[in-house]
Amino acid sequence: MALYTLVFQGTTPLGALLVGGLSETLGARSGLLVGGAASVLAAGVAIAFHLRRTRPAEETAGRPVESVR
Repeated sequence: MALYTLVFQGTTPLGALLVGGLSETLGARSGLLVGGAASVLAAGVAIAFHLRRTRPAEETAGRPVESVR
């Protein structure tokens, strides 16, 4: 059951606990700010990873498929 929770919910229960405590202490705006900042950070990491994995056609032109990746 613990593995199921980790795989399908990830760290959502821990994050919800931390943001809930922060919101209770500092107000609802702080919780929304932390959630928004985490979303922007995750999107930035995903974009950087995607851009790093994809190469322009000029770099891969003329090479065998095996040596591209």
